[in-house]
Amino acid sequence: VCGSDASLAEKPSINPVSKVDSADGRIPARVMANVIWDHEVDCCVERCKQASDPRLGRIAAVMIAIARECAVRNQDLSRLVLANVSFLADSRGAYCSIEVVRHAARGRLKTELSQRRLTVRDSRSLKTIREWVDFRRLETQNSKAYLFGESNNDKSRYRSAATQAFLNRVVKLATGYRRSRMYDLRHTVVS
Repeated sequence: VCGSDASLAEKPSINPVSKVDSADGRIPARVMANVIWDHEVDCCVERCKQASDPRLGRIAAVMIAIARECAVRNQDLSRLVLANVSFLADSRGAYCSIEVVRHAARGRLKTELSQRRLTVRDSRSLKTIREWVDFRRLETQNSKAYLFGESNNDKSRYRSAATQAFLNRVVKLATGYRRSRMYDLRHTVVS
């Protein structure tokens, strides 16, 4: 069941606080792992369908579909262009290959290693991404248009700050933890 605004609480840390060996023994070590469970991710996707701005909701659902399987930053997602996304198949089945900022002309990468390919294989995620890409290709024939762009302007991203705020809000509501944010999906995938 999806959490509500009233149920936002402090999630306890996974590991208890312990002391680090030091001269005075006062430096606490805390391991925090804010994991977003699969049912909470599903809840986020459901909340995206109820967004007051349908385009923003669809964009958020696609970002969640990608972040569900790939350790990716929101700014990397927001810079994607249509040419960065391709649908392929191999011996394991269908998948979506996403090239993260091949050419840095649309924004700088954090590091050289940030240039990489993401692979999405989950059938639910593939459907969500495919529907959005098809929709964007109907809006524009320009393969250099932003994946999450304006409907009438290929060079402008659609409400990127509002999308990030919305994503953080749905994650908080789905997990019931006020410190949760979209970035925690990155930590979840890595762990």
